[in-house]
Amino acid sequence: MAATPTPPGYARRDTGRAAEPLYFGPDGRMLFGWFHRSIRPAHGPVIIICPPLGYSMIMSHRGLRHLAEAAARAGMPTLRSDYHGTGDSWGSDREPGRVDAWLASVDHAIEEALANALG
Repeated sequence: MAATPTPPGYARRDTGRAAEPLYFGPDGRMLFGWFHRSIRPAHGPVIIICPPLGYSMIMSHRGLRHLAEAAARAGMPTLRSDYHGTGDSWGSDREPGRVDAWLASVDHAIEEALANALG
């Protein structure tokens, strides 16, 4: 398959290593995320990006991706993750116990980010 040409007026740039898509978390409640490995040796914290909910999640997607890419370029591994029942994670935002599920999603994201950054 041939590469898509760059549209006129747009500069193609090398953002370093691509983000890695992954599913993680407990069986039956899998969460989706993008892990941005640091391009240079990691020397800072591991960053977990927790997006806003609803319409704001959609509107902030590109900015949060750019933030994750910049952090990885600066040596800070970063995980962007969807809460349970949102985005590409399993479940529905209409299930009961949403706040507890979302808080558990953050805990699972932290565990996954640390495992990927250190492993």
